[in-house]
Amino acid sequence: MAEWWYNSTYHSSLNMTPFEAPFGYKPVPLPMGTYLDSVVPAASNLLQKRNRISNCIKDNLANAQQRMKYFADQHRTERKFSIGDWVFLKLQPYRQQTMAVRKCLKLSAKYYGPFQVEEKVGSVAYKLKLPAGTRLHPVFHVSLFKKKIGPVQGSSTKLPEFDTQDQCPLQPEAILRRRVILRNGQPVIQFLIKWNQLEPEEAS
Repeated sequence: MAEWWYNSTYHSSLNMTPFEAPFGYKPVPLPMGTYLDSVVPAASNLLQKRNRISNCIKDNLANAQQRMKYFADQHRTERKFSIGDWVFLKLQPYRQQTMAVRKCLKLSAKYYGPFQVEEKVGSVAYKLKLPAGTRLHPVFHVSLFKKKIGPVQGSSTKLPEFDTQDQCPLQPEAILRRRVILRNGQPVIQFLIKWNQLEPEEAS
């Protein structure tokens, strides 16, 4: 009964019922109203029982959908911007796979900007006015924005460059510092590197 109710109910993501998607025609309805008052008591009781179960399943699944929506909305914020607003853009363009991973990677810079909102695209996307020569698509989801308030500046106004594989190629630019540490009782030399597309604060 649960499977029948679910597969015969209209889904907004499919624009049809799950039954209609593979078979190509709408499910045949089960009109039980005319049979609820059958002259056969056993048949009437069976149909009434199934009708109660069907209504119960419908209510339970509707309540489950409301619960999922409620908890999903706890992590959703309404963000609306106007043309001309200045926003910070959240990007995580790279992870240093070929080098030692930072001990606190989550503390590295995530926001770039600020950049000006140029156009609203749809209901949850905006087009930003990015610097000339940037190899990024200028339309971003609203969840990647943080509104600029006051004279606060971002950590970096220069966006990183990407190659054809959408990776951020990093090249060493300068050695800022050198140190020797002990690893398994052996001295190991480490260098603090300034990367070509990152600020000095992002050296590793």
